Amino acid sequence: MKVYIAARDLERARLLRDKIEALPGVTCCARWITEADPVKFGKGHHYPDEEREQQALACYADVLAANVFVSLGEESMGKGGRHVELGIALARLDLIGTPNCYHIGYPEHVFHWYPEVLLLPCDDDFVATLFSEI
Repeated sequence: MKVYIAARDLERARLLRDKIEALPGVTCCARWITEADPVKFGKGHHYPDEEREQQALACYADVLAANVFVSLGEESMGKGGRHVELGIALARLDLIGTPNCYHIGYPEHVFHWYPEVLLLPCDDDFVATLFSEI
């Protein structure tokens, strides 16, 4: 099972990745989590255009490769590419029936209430739900 984690908080994404990869047969296919430079990530660093293009292509491909998509919410109404990634996952879900979509935390926009998005209160609930699907 391939899981894509969409988040603004790199450390939280890495912690969740470690939890889910401890489950049998589960891998995280979100390369941005492994490849992100923690010194640059989320610190207002300006990536060169070529690097941004490569990041966009990799994230798009990774979302398409996922069987499960999970978005990590924030207490404040967040911004970022994770909202676009959810749109990609939902479009794919409508076309071919996969990936299963989840949002952890308070819904931040209308598409978190989409009928096929399962809302969960915390990371551990997601891990338990994922374990039940193995």
